[in-house]
Amino acid sequence: MKQQLRIIAEWRRMHEKNSTDGIAESVDRAGGWIKLCYRASHVDKYTEEDNYEFLRWIVFRANKGGNVTIDVHGQENIPKQDGFMFFPNHQGLYDVLAIVEACTHPFSVVAKKEVENVPFLKQVFKIMKAFMIDREDVRQAMKTITSVTKRSCIGEKLSYFPRRNAFKKWE
Repeated sequence: MKQQLRIIAEWRRMHEKNSTDGIAESVDRAGGWIKLCYRASHVDKYTEEDNYEFLRWIVFRANKGGNVTIDVHGQENIPKQDGFMFFPNHQGLYDVLAIVEACTHPFSVVAKKEVENVPFLKQVFKIMKAFMIDREDVRQAMKTITSVTKRSCIGEKLSYFPRRNAFKKWE
């Protein structure tokens, strides 16, 4: 039985030149940027649930500042127990943040190594204990995929963001 979670992010200021300014200002206004950086440096100091609730607060502030509205359909299909894995129809770097607002359960992500050092996402990924795939290194990518598969089998919740050209060099 196929179950779906549908998330629609609506950008009210999508075509404005500095649409991310509102996100940064909104997170920083409440001291969120400093708290986010601190949490990213001290992930093991807090429980997974505490980190995820903090992350949801940050994402809510970022969405509010960026005038982004998240519309969720099928949230009841997310299992409350055991592991699950999302395979979203991935459109951009914002997808992780939209899913964080939509999903009430902590989860981790598998992302491409190229976004590992993008400000804001870097801190979010550290808090989520994200897995990074180097698409240029087949051996490292396979180790990551194997590790993620094992963790999913023991009940962890994950989101993998495949791209149709993710491994085009391997074909």
